[in-house]
Amino acid sequence: MISFPPLPVSPDGLLLQSSTVADSISFKFSDGFTESVPCSYIEFAERLVLPQYKNLRKEEVKDSLVLSLK
Repeated sequence: MISFPPLPVSPDGLLLQSSTVADSISFKFSDGFTESVPCSYIEFAERLVLPQYKNLRKEEVKDSLVLSLK
């Protein structure tokens, strides 16, 4: 069985968030400076219904997907 570390959760318990960074490569910028940069970064987040919206009907709560390529 694979074991994963606990998922980070906000103090209010309503935001679950995790991220991962791929291996890094050496990249030379236009000013000649060379720096190690990650090949990709992926972030996962889930926001549970906030208290001020807890009285909404289930069909009124909308899911959204944000895709950010970095």
